[in-house]
Amino acid sequence: MASLTLPEEVLLLALCDDKGTTHSGVYQGVALGAAVLSELLLQGRVRTVKGPKDSLLVEATDESAAPLSLDVFDEALQLVRNSSKTRAVGHWVSKFSSLKELRHRIALSLVRRGTLRMDEDKVLFLFTRKVYPELDPRPEREILERLGRALHSDSEPVEARTAILLSLSHATGLLKANFDATELKGRKQRLDEILNGNAVGDSARKAVEEAQMAVFVACIMPAVITPVIISH
Repeated sequence: MASLTLPEEVLLLALCDDKGTTHSGVYQGVALGAAVLSELLLQGRVRTVKGPKDSLLVEATDESAAPLSLDVFDEALQLVRNSSKTRAVGHWVSKFSSLKELRHRIALSLVRRGTLRMDEDKVLFLFTRKVYPELDPRPEREILERLGRALHSDSEPVEARTAILLSLSHATGLLKANFDATELKGRKQRLDEILNGNAVGDSARKAVEEAQMAVFVACIMPAVITPVIISH
């Protein structure tokens, strides 16, 4: 079976295994939007270029018609190609976060894999919502083991995909939802090394640096979103 993409990995980390709902304190939409952009960067379908005042802009790399593994990637890539101008990373994280039924579409890909199952429950006995309880725990277990190895190894270089997932998870509350707080506190120095790009190999450094801006935006957006949530 093909490897999971970053949005699929993010969604597995975001969901409560039994209920299929999102962990509290997790900024799932922002995490998924940043993961979509990061995956396009990793696969070489888009790249970043320097903009005014050292901003990072996103542009498509070619006009390849080869489909990507998820339709959300094709849709996101087409948005970049059709844009009237080259736009900043933050614009695309926000845009991808609001793709129609993004969570549902990514979840369905995991349902087709047999990793999740689709179910429904009631909110306040009035509203029906789709939930995705875990059916096969092995993929998420492998993700957590991979992240744990990266956090607990002080010398081994971390490959790009894992470094980006750790950065995304740290920025959007996924690490706190899946790892013990004491454990994370004890590995803060190692986590900082990974977040700063100092623990990745030279071949992975460029990909990590490019995706770091998406992660940075994912870290800032919850701070902007939170007052809006509280005020309502």
